[in-house]
Amino acid sequence: MNSPAQQPKTILVIDDSPEILTLDRILLEAEGHKVLTCLTSEEAFEALKQITPHLIILDFHLKEMNGNEFIEKLKELRLDIFAICPIVFHSALDHIPDSQAIGHIAKFSDMNLFIKEVTKYLQMRQQ
Repeated sequence: MNSPAQQPKTILVIDDSPEILTLDRILLEAEGHKVLTCLTSEEAFEALKQITPHLIILDFHLKEMNGNEFIEKLKELRLDIFAICPIVFHSALDHIPDSQAIGHIAKFSDMNLFIKEVTKYLQMRQQ
């Protein structure tokens, strides 16, 4: 029997690239996680009305808004999520502007590094 730390986690990945969503889903599901993917911020906001994931991986540059704008709108809809769910930007940018995201995972990084970073951020979840 798995300990609570080894239980599958729910991860929400938001990216306007279907290819990135597919790759992230494959990598994270191979680690045993439940992965929900959204192509738009609106899809993500709808999903977040129903679930509280263990981690949100957010593309910094969505077509309709940037990551900081997403976070500001999320505060209006689900302020409670900030106390229990880490939000991490997933971007090809070298530098991410200051925000309430707790970190940044580089896009197109080594797959093992991606998993290592996700695991680190999952361990930050409060509940």
